[in-house]
Amino acid sequence: MDLKLPEVNIDRKDLLMAVLAVAAVVLIAFCGWTLYADHTEADRITEFSLHVLDSEADLFLLSCEITSHMESRRDYPLIAEYDAWMQKLGALADYGRDLTHYHRYVIAADGVPEPYAGAQDAYVRALDNLNRAFRSGPRAQAPMMRRHTRRQTPVLPGLIRHGRSISPRSVTTTRSS
Repeated sequence: MDLKLPEVNIDRKDLLMAVLAVAAVVLIAFCGWTLYADHTEADRITEFSLHVLDSEADLFLLSCEITSHMESRRDYPLIAEYDAWMQKLGALADYGRDLTHYHRYVIAADGVPEPYAGAQDAYVRALDNLNRAFRSGPRAQAPMMRRHTRRQTPVLPGLIRHGRSISPRSVTTTRSS
């Protein structure tokens, strides 16, 4: 049994046209895929940038609110005023904690291209640190500050003996000549 392939008579011009057509299809597919991938990458970068801008805008407004609240404190407030002031500060800290947690979740979920992954990680770490500060700041300082503001006279640092503080009025100085 002898297998013979049929003779195919192809003109060089037709062969060249077929090769050029295949090359054109491959080139168009490659260019289309490149444009699509570039456009998708640009969209991901834009989305990440917009999320960071939203986060910064929200944190700026919170910072302004905290600054305004901190400047509203009187030097020697009444206990009720101070408690209300600290409750407001605690509410701002709670809001800051929730806000940083939300923005951390949104920004960490962004699918960014590899060159932007370091910036994303750094921003997420900064939000984590800010969240930790909001968690521990006012709540931890409130008992200490409340204890010092209930006194009528200021406490001199380092002059606490036997569990009792020494105020400037109770300290007498003697001069030796």
